[in-house]
Amino acid sequence: MINTHNLSSRLNEHERLVDFLDTMAVMLGCAQTLNSQLPDTTRPDVIRLNTKSDILFIGDAKNTESPDSISTQERLSNYILWLSLFLSNNNKRKIVFAICHNKRENSHSWLKMSFSLFSRSGIYPSKYGVEEFDSSTYVEWIQARG
Repeated sequence: MINTHNLSSRLNEHERLVDFLDTMAVMLGCAQTLNSQLPDTTRPDVIRLNTKSDILFIGDAKNTESPDSISTQERLSNYILWLSLFLSNNNKRKIVFAICHNKRENSHSWLKMSFSLFSRSGIYPSKYGVEEFDSSTYVEWIQARG
């Protein structure tokens, strides 16, 4: 029998993390929501654009996944590949890639995994960080330019 309370709790936590990322994107000026999927049919939890400053924000919330998951790495790699296409041949464009999760012990692992995926895509981060907002909200982020 499925424990609907546990499932509901996990979904609520995931939505809390998604909302946090969405708020971050808006605070960065990325007000335009892109409600489409990426060319490979995947869809990040948050994908927003600032058309004035040419910034693309892609964020993904992680409640139950770990940085060691191969399927998670493959999906995030697809997001980063799409970011590289957005940056290609345009040095005015910027991207922000962020992962929001609730497990302190995974913080540096998410960033390390993200750096590995970025290096494979040919994107060179200009800034990055690990932020702790409270005891259950952590964000690893990477910024890059075209």
